[in-house]
Amino acid sequence: MTNLKHDLRTPLNHIIGYCEMLLEECAGTAPRQLVADLERIHLAGRRLLAVVNDLFDPIKSAAYKANPALIHHEVRTPLNQIIGYAEMLQEEASEQHAEAFADDAGKILQAARKLLQLVVENFGDSAAGLDLAENAVAASTTFLRHDDAGTTLSPLHAVADEQGGSILIVDDDEGNRAMLSRRLQRLGFETTLAENGLAALEKLKTARFDLMLLDIQMPELNGYQVLERLRAGASNIPVIVLSA
Repeated sequence: MTNLKHDLRTPLNHIIGYCEMLLEECAGTAPRQLVADLERIHLAGRRLLAVVNDLFDPIKSAAYKANPALIHHEVRTPLNQIIGYAEMLQEEASEQHAEAFADDAGKILQAARKLLQLVVENFGDSAAGLDLAENAVAASTTFLRHDDAGTTLSPLHAVADEQGGSILIVDDDEGNRAMLSRRLQRLGFETTLAENGLAALEKLKTARFDLMLLDIQMPELNGYQVLERLRAGASNIPVIVLSA
């Protein structure tokens, strides 16, 4: 267990360290949005570090042992945000020919993906789906469609035109919503945000969307309940499930 704690903390230290270095270099000179994205990565990294420390605390770890899915929830949200924002920073830096910044952003991304791999390998099914939010914004991603013919797999751009499309993002975490929205907007999509299942159903009453990105673990009305109501209402909107 000591070795595992060390293995998990190593990429986390890389994430936090490179982020702090970039924040120092950018102080007072970089665009506010870039600094804000770095701050989000740093905050998510510190949040992940606290979770890792709790996993190996004799008292605090009891909650995770009693509910393995809690590891999924507590790790998935900040890790998805780190990966998403690091990808955007790397792309933006490359577009502006800021090679050194892009390289450091790439190191943050590499460390986050290494951490993802370690979590999946060591915590099994409780961490399944951690990379779904990252995959959801890739052009070649697949989605779950809940129609009468059963669940089918199709590429993202099969339901949203390559030149754009309207996507409803449903997630109770504000950081996740913001990250996914910006990532998808960079790919040419229009986005609308809903903070929970009830809000999503209300938006579906008044607007048409080509696709919905749906978190499962939410208060008010969780993702499974949203899917049940969509089926009952004979809705055929395609859905990407962000967590399972």
